[in-house]
Amino acid sequence: MLIFQGNTPMKPNKLYELDSEVFKLFYVSDSKEYQAIDLYLIDNNGNTVKKTLGFEHLPTEPKPEIDKSFRLITLPVQPRIVKGETIEIRCKIKKADKNNQASYTIRYFQPDGKGILRMDDGTIFKPNDLYSLDRETFRLYYTSLSEGQQTIDVYIEDSFEQVVHKTFSWQNAITKDREKL
Repeated sequence: MLIFQGNTPMKPNKLYELDSEVFKLFYVSDSKEYQAIDLYLIDNNGNTVKKTLGFEHLPTEPKPEIDKSFRLITLPVQPRIVKGETIEIRCKIKKADKNNQASYTIRYFQPDGKGILRMDDGTIFKPNDLYSLDRETFRLYYTSLSEGQQTIDVYIEDSFEQVVHKTFSWQNAITKDREKL
């Protein structure tokens, strides 16, 4: 479709009068094939100038698909804990694609033992409650409140509903004083 002066769709084989020597034509195509149009300019004396305009389809590049996957990376955590002891868990959310603009939440469960999990900003987590993460690098602190085997499951979920799960487990560490008894 050829559009005259930006707003008038032109019909084939119809004359259009120009108000000035300068004018604009816009060509809109819905075809993926090469197209050509013949444009005729006729002056007041009847002189005709023919101009053939060709248009080649240039495919638009699709936007690359963003890889929305991610991992939760943690530093190694000590395998033993004593009641009352606090262990630091250093965490980092590693995105597969830097263009991923997801937001993240965290929750945890404690299937074995008893303890308190808190965030480095002081937030104390309640099991199964969902908390927003405002950064991708953070620290968790687990404080043991029992003497037996302890396990926590940490779940990070992104705004695309993808979930990454990490389990931390500790054996009871017997203190040297208790070993002497």
